[in-house]
Amino acid sequence: MTSLRDEVRDDVRATEGAGLRARLARWSARQLVAAWLVYWIGLLLYAAWPQLHKIWVLSTTKQSGSISLTYSGGALEAALWIAGPPLLLALVWIATRPPRASKARR
Repeated sequence: MTSLRDEVRDDVRATEGAGLRARLARWSARQLVAAWLVYWIGLLLYAAWPQLHKIWVLSTTKQSGSISLTYSGGALEAALWIAGPPLLLALVWIATRPPRASKARR
């Protein structure tokens, strides 16, 4: 009888030499959604960091000032940054999934 630790160790050994495609094929839908969330949080932090820094500086010092947020890019550019990489990741994930075993008819 194999333990869970042995199974995990075997799974890690199987993916050590595997490329990105083989690793993505082993992902569950939950891991795919988690990757999307990490991407979107990172994108939000990257886009908002200058404003967050200004807010922090103004709130911790005795200075006064104002902060405004503007976006000068187009809607298509924003949509591609928000949806493009997660969509591509999902397409690669779907393409690398092993085919489902067809159920035998009774």
